[in-house]
Amino acid sequence: MTVKPKITFVNPPTPQGRKFTRNIGCASESKGGYLLLCIDFVILSGVLRNHFDISFVDCVGEQLSQQDAINQINQIKPDIIICALIDAIFENDFQFLSHLATSYQKAKIYVLGDAFIEEDNVKLVSPLVKGIITTPFLLNPEDFLQHSLQNTSEAITGLRKQDEYQNFTKSPQQAQFPTPQYELFLNDFYQWPFARHPSYLTVSTTWGCPFSCSYCTASSFPFHYREASKVVEDFSYIKSLGVKEVYITDLSFGYPKENTVDFLKQLIEKKLNMSWSTYFHPSRFEPEFMDLMKQAGCHTITIGVETKDLSILKKYGRHLNDDTIKNLISYCKKIGIEVCGDFIIGFKEQNQNEIEESVKYAKELKLDYASFNLLSPLPGSTIRKEAQQRGLIKQVNQGFDSLGQGGILVLGDISEDNLRQLRNRAVKSFYLRPHFLFKKVMKIKSFDHFMLQFKEFISLFTKVFQSKK
Repeated sequence: MTVKPKITFVNPPTPQGRKFTRNIGCASESKGGYLLLCIDFVILSGVLRNHFDISFVDCVGEQLSQQDAINQINQIKPDIIICALIDAIFENDFQFLSHLATSYQKAKIYVLGDAFIEEDNVKLVSPLVKGIITTPFLLNPEDFLQHSLQNTSEAITGLRKQDEYQNFTKSPQQAQFPTPQYELFLNDFYQWPFARHPSYLTVSTTWGCPFSCSYCTASSFPFHYREASKVVEDFSYIKSLGVKEVYITDLSFGYPKENTVDFLKQLIEKKLNMSWSTYFHPSRFEPEFMDLMKQAGCHTITIGVETKDLSILKKYGRHLNDDTIKNLISYCKKIGIEVCGDFIIGFKEQNQNEIEESVKYAKELKLDYASFNLLSPLPGSTIRKEAQQRGLIKQVNQGFDSLGQGGILVLGDISEDNLRQLRNRAVKSFYLRPHFLFKKVMKIKSFDHFMLQFKEFISLFTKVFQSKK
């Protein structure tokens, strides 16, 4: 029997144990106590499962120190390591990578993450790594193994090329990969705030985003989708593992429409009875489509509202209609799908009054949840470019993040301290309403659902009250 080469995925430790999700397309910090799976590792577990013996060291979930992580890796003795690094805490991640490269020299190291949209970050890591993974589902496992063995710096399909983020099309392209090795990611420390069940796993029906909102990292990526039946196979496999909850990690669920409708109809026909949630672009709203989503098991969607003043968003290539947003939310309430609205605080066009009006708007929309995010200079975004041009970011990201834990980007007239206070007041103003809390309790489906919601509520406000004043 041929012995498979060993490959280890590594999610590095974070400063103060902060719960970051490290992904190529959308890296973020938990607003509460939840922890999301790295979808890129999930995809790679499918791409590589037939050719490698795969293990996973998740220092965030397991709360491992840097030395604990190195010790585990030494015990596994992998031939290849794939390490996730992200822009928001790049200094921390780069320090870990440097230590890893020095402490364990038996493996070829590859990296992935949103940090490598930025050329400065690429230059820093290049002497330490064999390659940078940009599109995990396009990797050919045999080519990947040969690349790791050969003394070459030439990129293969799936690894970063010099013009990776300059020449691509947004037209949908189909891409397939085998069902991921989901059992690798079955751990209690992964939680999703909108879940109805304690254990959950993540599924990807698409990768990238068909839209080009310039304040978002996803504007830098091409768009790929998976054939409907392959995604249904993932759901079936997850159900066989005893898991009832799925988070579909698409950045804009529902595109291409024909493929998505086929996927939803197959879920309904197979009667898998899975519970799931996803991110949804309001422009995709059609009553018949929402009906299909509900019948297929969808219970919650997240939509990007961002601000009440939709004219601000037009400057960044995002075109929304106020009536569409309201009609979508109203219809979701009618059929029993809950809605979380994402909001951004800190656009240079915003003043304090506009931000307060946006918070009021969030309540008027009668959203079930609201996520208030401080504007961050995401890799590849126009916000990042402006911050660099104004000298607010010199080389790598100085720790700016949507929670303001590491720093807050100030592009307009509102100070850093005031932006932080506005964000924290928004959270308290939205969630600490007696009528709102009563309605949330009345929607609880089970004891497990109650405990998940209660823990997230406590974690959310712990972060709010512990944030810098």
